[in-house]
Amino acid sequence: MCAVSTLLGLASALLLVVQPGACDEYVTTERCKLNPLFYRVRRYPTDDATGLIIGHCGLTELDPIDIANLTRLEMLYIDDNAIDYIDPDIFHSLPTLKTLRISVNKLRELPIFPVNSCPRLFNLDLSENQLTGINDPRTFAACTRLSTLDLTSNKISYIHPDVFHSLTSLTCLELGNNKLTFIPENMFTRNPLETLHLYENSLTHLPHDFVGSINRRNNGFHFFYFYDNPWHCACLLELLADMRRANFYYTNAVYEYDGKVPKCVYSGPYPCNRSRPTGLLRL
Repeated sequence: MCAVSTLLGLASALLLVVQPGACDEYVTTERCKLNPLFYRVRRYPTDDATGLIIGHCGLTELDPIDIANLTRLEMLYIDDNAIDYIDPDIFHSLPTLKTLRISVNKLRELPIFPVNSCPRLFNLDLSENQLTGINDPRTFAACTRLSTLDLTSNKISYIHPDVFHSLTSLTCLELGNNKLTFIPENMFTRNPLETLHLYENSLTHLPHDFVGSINRRNNGFHFFYFYDNPWHCACLLELLADMRRANFYYTNAVYEYDGKVPKCVYSGPYPCNRSRPTGLLRL
C-alpha cells in the first residue's frame, strides 16, 4: 500500500506528534481501550500538534469539534476503528493536512471533499473499508495536490469515469482487490501515473492500447499490476502485446503463456514508494 516511510516507526495507538517544546501528552492503547472517548484532544494544549494517531480504539465517528483546535495538523491516522461516516466539515479545520489514513474502517461511501478544504493533502489511504462505488465526479475535486490514493480491499464495482480528472498530481493509484469489471477508456488521461494497481478484480479486458496511451502521456509510468483477474485469453495477449509496444519489460513467466490458463506478471502486490524490485515490470 502507499505509505510514508517517515511514519513507519510511530506508535500504532493514540499519539500526538508536536513541535519541540510543545505538549507531549499521549494516550496509550490500554487507556484508550478503557475509555474510547479519552482521545478527545481538546483536553490538551495541542495548538502546535502536527500529527494525531487514533488507532484501534473502536471509534464509530470523529466529531469535527474534537480536532477544531489542531490547525497545524499535517498527519491524521484514524485507521482500524469502526467509523462508517466522515463529516466533510472535518477538513475545513485542517488546512495544513498532508496525510490522511482512514483504512480498516466501515465506510460505505466517501464524503465529497469541500472546495478549498484540503489544499495540501498529499497522501490519502481509504483501504480496507466497505466502499462499493465512487459515483460522484466531485469526490476528490478539491484534492488537486493528491499524489497517492489507496482504495485497496474494498468492494468497489463502479467508479465514475471523471472521478480522477482533477487529480493532476496523482502518481500512485491502488485499486487492487476490488470488484471492478470495467475500466473506462479515458479514466486516467489527466493523471501523471507512475504506479497503477488493478490486481485481484473482475476484469476480463482493458481498453485498446491501454498501457501505451498512459505511457505516451507520461513516460514516468513504471509499474502496472494486473494479475489475478479473469482475463479473456485473447484480451490478455493483446494487453501483453500493448506492453511490449510500450517497451515494458516483465518476467519470463509471460513468455511461457500458453493461451490456456491466464497467467500474469506478478506473484504479489508491491507497495508504492519503495525501491524498485528486481524481476518486476519496469521501463
